[in-house]
Amino acid sequence: MKKLLPAIFVSVLFLALTACESKFAKPENCVGDDCQATYKVDAPIISPNGGSHPAGTPITISSSTGGAKIIYTLDGSEPKANEDGSLENGALYQSTIPLSVAKIKAIAIKEGMQDSEITESNYSVTAPNSPTFNPNGGTYFLNTFPVSLVAPTHGCDEIRYTKSVNNSEPAEQVYSNPIDVSSTNTTIGAVCIKAGISSPESFAAYTLKVPTPSIKHVNCGSIQVGGNSGSLSKIITCTDCLQITNTMPSTIKYRYIYVPTSQLGPNLTTTQWSTYSGPIICNNILPNVTAFTIEFKAENTDMTTSDIVSQKVTK
Repeated sequence: MKKLLPAIFVSVLFLALTACESKFAKPENCVGDDCQATYKVDAPIISPNGGSHPAGTPITISSSTGGAKIIYTLDGSEPKANEDGSLENGALYQSTIPLSVAKIKAIAIKEGMQDSEITESNYSVTAPNSPTFNPNGGTYFLNTFPVSLVAPTHGCDEIRYTKSVNNSEPAEQVYSNPIDVSSTNTTIGAVCIKAGISSPESFAAYTLKVPTPSIKHVNCGSIQVGGNSGSLSKIITCTDCLQITNTMPSTIKYRYIYVPTSQLGPNLTTTQWSTYSGPIICNNILPNVTAFTIEFKAENTDMTTSDIVSQKVTK
């Protein structure tokens, strides 16, 4: 049994050396009896390892060999180091690389060890994702507010934008601060530029609309009606006056829609819009008309006119 132990030890050692054969290699140009086997640096790992990715996707390169340096190229050429460890071709990897090319090659080196095999990754570089908007496009009951442009996940080297009314123009202005929207029907277009590649242009359209006015019934108190110069007038108590308010300073307009009492058909008569200046006396509107509808709307400069609100009145 004791005679078998040395043979078993030799067999195990042979198997171990065979399994690690890929870790050993003779240095290039090694000649003579003094040439000894050396370890070979583990090949770099590039992540993500090829495939289709947006421009600017961060590429990481690593080697499982501790202390190894990594040299990489982005032009398809072979990365290489001189015998003294200085760079012959390529750049020293120090931080993530924003994806911008179709091919990355990398080699790992370490003093006293043989250079690794070259790792190569091939990519299909797509355009970066487009910027988004905060707030999103839509209808807002405001006369002005700021809009921020938000970069996609991997960021942008630069965001360019355009702001126009009722039209879209090429995004040429460099974005640095939130964009003021102060006119209705404003459209903002934006692109993300990453690693020299521009994203598709994204758009957001904003409508600035005047809030709809509110109708309130108020007691008018004593109102003087009738009476041109030299004629009689009388004081009446009107308890059915209409007061119009709005949450935003605006010009309020009103008009009447009615059927003249002398007309038996269904056709309606509509008056021109007039500017509202104070409570409207219902009992003193449209002589000889006992029932009508009064409509109100609110207007503001550079804003979309409010929805129309109406009130039916019977005198």
